[in-house]
Amino acid sequence: CRHPADPNAPMQPIVNRAFAERFFPGMNPLEQQVAQLPYRPSAPIQAVVADVRENGYAKDPRPTIYWCGFPGFYPDPEYLLKAQGDPLLLSNAVRQKIRSIEPGRAVYNLRRLTESLEAGLDQRKFQTMLLSLFGGTALLLAVIGLYGVTSFSVSQRTREIGLRMALGAAPVQILRQVFREGAMMLAIGAIVGLAAAAALSRSMSSLLFGIAPLDPVTFAVVPSVLGAVAAVALFGPARRAMRVDPVEALRTD
Repeated sequence: CRHPADPNAPMQPIVNRAFAERFFPGMNPLEQQVAQLPYRPSAPIQAVVADVRENGYAKDPRPTIYWCGFPGFYPDPEYLLKAQGDPLLLSNAVRQKIRSIEPGRAVYNLRRLTESLEAGLDQRKFQTMLLSLFGGTALLLAVIGLYGVTSFSVSQRTREIGLRMALGAAPVQILRQVFREGAMMLAIGAIVGLAAAAALSRSMSSLLFGIAPLDPVTFAVVPSVLGAVAAVALFGPARRAMRVDPVEALRTD
C-alpha cells in the first residue's frame, strides 16, 4: 500500500460507491484526492469498490474510505471464504494458516455467511411476520363481513327474488346479480385500500429489500387474491338465492 522505496509516502485510499456519489457527483473519483488526516498530504483515490451494508440491510451503505497501510491490528479484518460443504469444517485450517502469517493474530467469530445475514434480519422478519398476521386477519374479517352482508341482503330480498323467478328470471341471472352487488362492494373497498396503501408505502420501505414501495406487481396481485377469496365468500349466498322457491317466497309476508 506504500511505495517500498518511500515508506513515508501517503497511504493510497480506496473509496466505496456511496462515498463517490456523495462527495464527487458527476465527476470521475479516480481523478480526485483525499487527505488521510489534516496534517498529512492528500493522496489520489486508487479505486472505487462496491458498497457493503455493514450495519444491516435496513440501513443504507455509509460513505467509506479504506486506508491501506494502517497497523496490522487495527481494525480487525474480516475474511470471506468460499468452501464446498460445511465451511466450519475448515475452521482449524483457517486458524493455522492465518497464524502462520501473523502469529499474534486472534481468529474468532467464525460463522457461516447465511447465519450472519439472517442475524441482521431477525427484527425485520419479526415485524414482517406481525404485519402478515395482521393482513391475514384483515382479509379474514373482510371475507366474513362480505359474506354476512350478502347473506343478509339475500334473506331480506327473498320475496323480490322469488317474484323475479316467477316472472321468468333464470337462476343464472339471480346468481349474476348477487355477484354484481358483491363485486361493487369489493371494488369500492379495493380502491380505498389501494389508495391508503400507496399513501403509506413510504413508511414500509425499510422492510422491503429489492422491491419498490409502489411495486406494480404487488398492487396487481393483492386485489386479484382479494377478488378470488371474495368470490368464494359470495358463492354461498348466491347459491341460496338461486334455490329460492318462487311459490314459498310469494307466500312469505
